Order: sequence, then C-alpha cells, then structure tokens
Amino acid sequence: MDEVLRSVSRFYPEVALTAGLLLVVLADAFHVPARAAVVRGLTIVTLLAALVLCSTLEGPPATLFQGMVTVDPMGVFFK
Repeated sequence: MDEVLRSVSRFYPEVALTAGLLLVVLADAFHVPARAAVVRGLTIVTLLAALVLCSTLEGPPATLFQGMVTVDPMGVFFK
C-alpha cells in the first residue's frame, strides 16, 4: 500500500488532466450561461495545473505502480 501511495504522488499530472477532462465534459454537457468561456477557462486551468505538477517531477528515474509506469527525465520533458 505504501508503494501505491508513493506512486500516486508522482502521477499527479495525469490525475490533474483526467479530473480536468471530466470537469470540461460536465461543464459542456450542461447548458451553463457562457458555456464556451467556462469550458475554455477550465481547459486552460487544467493545462496549467498539469504543467506545474510536471515541474515537480525532477529527480532520478523511478518506476510506479509496481513497475507498470516509468517516470524518467525524457518522459517528463515530453509531457
């Protein structure tokens, strides 16, 4: 269980993108006034949050979730 919790801490950019995607889809599904502006704002906030979270991933390469995902400097660069 400790390894899973450590892995999630290095997986935050993907979690932020997934949560942002869900918020954008929900905001687009409901007829909110100024829907386009809300969706655009949520998208920008989500991408900026993922960018900030990617900047915290510096360090040596590591495997996450019992070796299923690898975080290395080249992968972080392309994120």
